[in-house]
Parts: sequence; structure tokens; C-alpha cells
Amino acid sequence: MIALIGAMESEVARYREAMDIAETYEILGTKVWRGQYRGNEVLLCLSGVGKVQAAALTSALLSRFDVDWVINTGVAGGFAPHEINDIVIPRAVAYHDFYIPPFAPDEEPMYHVPRNPKSYPCVGAGKNEEGTAGFIISGDRFITQAEAAQLKERFGSVDATDMESAAIAHVCYLASCPVTIVRSISDIVENPHNELAFEEWLEQAVTASIAGVDKLLDDARS
Repeated sequence: MIALIGAMESEVARYREAMDIAETYEILGTKVWRGQYRGNEVLLCLSGVGKVQAAALTSALLSRFDVDWVINTGVAGGFAPHEINDIVIPRAVAYHDFYIPPFAPDEEPMYHVPRNPKSYPCVGAGKNEEGTAGFIISGDRFITQAEAAQLKERFGSVDATDMESAAIAHVCYLASCPVTIVRSISDIVENPHNELAFEEWLEQAVTASIAGVDKLLDDARS
């Protein structure tokens, strides 16, 4: 069974409309729909925004249902040279807002959860292939132009930023469940007033993300 997780209503509504829904659940205060989508048995989950919401719902789905593949769908802020509606299916994701300072002169600062990898691996179509390309960073804040340069300097090559991917991949890593992230670019974080671009391009970016997921599912079945 596939768990298809989106954070916002706009990111899951069209999947729900296209599904043949058999059952509806309420888990941790949010809706989960079980049914058929493009020939697959799917749990569609509206997780809510942010790392805790995403991690809690992913953990609940993996504990309660026989999930063998998690797909996170939605939009993300992109870094240049990406453009609006580009699709990023990363090989790995990481947190950008985790920090433990050095407590001794010979220590280095830590930007990842102790006893965990610096980034969490993701897969592509077929659940055993690498993501197509790229690297996404996640944190509990909408990234604007003022923070973009600092993040790019710290991480080097980074394609996009969102608020859920790393948390979902973190739980999947702990549960040994394959996870695929499919994010479409809704705004370019280096551009001024990118929050206005997010509002303008959200629906188009959602459409692109759905197309990316549909192709992923079709490729996995072929």
C-alpha cells in the first residue's frame, strides 16, 4: 500500500477527487482516505504544515497500516537555476533548522540529529531506484530572500526548501520504509517578495506536482 502525504488541502484535494474512496479515517485530528488511485491501493493523508505534523502522521500511518512506500507530494521554494513548476525528486533531504553548538574547542557544530545520517535517502520510481536528482532541505519556516544566500553557502548544492520532506524521510528511515519526495517549485527563494510568487503560482505548482506523482506511479507499474 502507498501512503500519499500532502501538507495542505490544495496539495491533496485533486487526488481525493480522482480516488475511488473506500474508507475515511480520522487520525491524530486529520483526515486520511483509503482507496484506489491510478490502479494502486493508496492512503491519502492531509498531514498539516510543518515537521511535527508530517512526522506524527507518517509514523501513525506506518504503525497502523501495511504501508510499503511513502510518497510526499506538494510544492517547495526553489533555488536558482530552478524555475517555477520545475519538479524535484531528490536523492536526499535534510533539516536546515537543526543546530547543536560545539561545547569544546575541538568539537564541530552539529546540524543533524545525533546518531542519524546528515541527510535522509530517498528513492525514485519502483521504490528501489535513487531519486532523479537534487537535494531538498526542510525546516519550520518559509524561506525568503534574506535567508537564501546563507542556506546555499552552508549546504552548497541545494535545489529546494520545504517544511515537511525531511521529517517524513526521517520517520521512513527509522522504519526502513522507502520514501519518494515529489515537489514542484512554487517560488524562487532568492527573488524578492517570493511569498507573493508562492500565492500566485501555488495552483500551477500543485498541478505540476500531481503530474510528477502520476508519472512516478505509472513508471513504477510499467
